[in-house]
Amino acid sequence: MLDLLLQRADDLPLWEDAEPAYVVLDEFHSYDGAQGTDVAMLLRRLAAALGLAEPDRPLGPICPVATSATLGEGDGRDGPTAIREVAEQVFGIAFDADSLVGEERYEPGEFMTGQDFSLPLPSPEQLAAVDGRDPAEMMAEVAELVLGEDCLGKPKQLGELLRKHPLTKAVLDSLGPAPRTLDEVIDVLPRKNATGWGRAMKSRPEITALGWPGS
Repeated sequence: MLDLLLQRADDLPLWEDAEPAYVVLDEFHSYDGAQGTDVAMLLRRLAAALGLAEPDRPLGPICPVATSATLGEGDGRDGPTAIREVAEQVFGIAFDADSLVGEERYEPGEFMTGQDFSLPLPSPEQLAAVDGRDPAEMMAEVAELVLGEDCLGKPKQLGELLRKHPLTKAVLDSLGPAPRTLDEVIDVLPRKNATGWGRAMKSRPEITALGWPGS
């Protein structure tokens, strides 16, 4: 679309006195090879058409931004250095280490604020029996079963209660940082303060699947 907007006479007024502050490329992990080259040249054409290109800075004052939920920050060629090198090739400027904004992952014990064992712990059967025809009523009933009150209209309170709930930590611990099979989840869950869930998963897996939080 940007390519067409730069070519069609009817679109020329769009660029008159235009001074874009940012240019953002989403799904940046896909801009490699020929596609990366095409986009890099297109961005340079944009800056040149607007008269913003500068020596050693093809996009001039335009701030380049790249986003992706797929790019990793591991070691080697897939690490931060490689990400910045690709961005430099596409945008034409160097990026220092501080320009890369990553993510921080918390272990369940770090995320949880301390478990409150006075909170209700419904059985899989209780959650599976909730009528799901009305989503709003369903969520209200689930909140009542799990938290003892309907606090859907109070997101801060809802989050605080969920972070204290033993079932939340049990689910996080059971899933773990890497993929697990159902048998592995069954083995872990009963030992994570989810009394009754592990037994139900072994004897009534179809009911447990319906009642599983988030399902």
